[in-house]
Amino acid sequence: MIVKHIFAAMLLIICAAAARAQDGSCPPGMVLVAPGVFQVGCSPGDPDCRGDETPSDRVAVHTGFCMDMYEVTQYAFDSVMGANPSFFKHCGWNCPVEQVTWDEARTFCTLTGKRLPTEMQWEFAARAGQTTRFFWGDDPDPHFAWYFSNSLAGYVGAVRKRGTHPVGRLDPNALGLYDMAGNVGEWVDHCQLQSRPINPMSNATTDCSLRVVRGGSWSSPAQELRVSAREGYDSGLRYDTVGFRCVADPLSQPDQ
Repeated sequence: MIVKHIFAAMLLIICAAAARAQDGSCPPGMVLVAPGVFQVGCSPGDPDCRGDETPSDRVAVHTGFCMDMYEVTQYAFDSVMGANPSFFKHCGWNCPVEQVTWDEARTFCTLTGKRLPTEMQWEFAARAGQTTRFFWGDDPDPHFAWYFSNSLAGYVGAVRKRGTHPVGRLDPNALGLYDMAGNVGEWVDHCQLQSRPINPMSNATTDCSLRVVRGGSWSSPAQELRVSAREGYDSGLRYDTVGFRCVADPLSQPDQ
């Protein structure tokens, strides 16, 4: 069984490398995020802005990267890791995996030749050139995100319950990335601090008990879907509201 999953991970790495060599950009299932400059932190006029989302700065992203088009699914996680820890298994193999620890998310990304995004890579990709509160505008919109207002997922007995939904069912952002708001929040490679990292494009290098989660989830109120919103979760615990996606280097860097 272990050999099977090691082989699956190796096959994913080989396929990803082959795809990058073929098209010079990203492997299948990933989106190219070109270098650029963006306004990180609170959006102009955002009444829900919190202290840990400040200050609002212009940040240059000098190196392009590839990001998973979808949140990592239960099928993908089980294929590589040999287990599916998700609470919402009944949602199906194409639903986002959740109840994964930060270390498990990082291990999955490593085994597939990828890594967790930095916090600023995540926000840069999520904004996709927008400066509004949400990646689609300034008002909540159920066409783009599964959250508290629209995430009813079925019945448990006679009670309707909220939960995750299959990835990619709602509209993507301008880069073609799906579920960057809602469905499950996403682990990133940074410790939760009182404010954003001084070097916003750096990877986390220190051990810490709280890691940053971005994007909001199926249980979130609308204000937690804002692109600048950030939360800290215990990196060793499992949450049915938290999953992840990975990033990787493109074979050749796109022009700015």
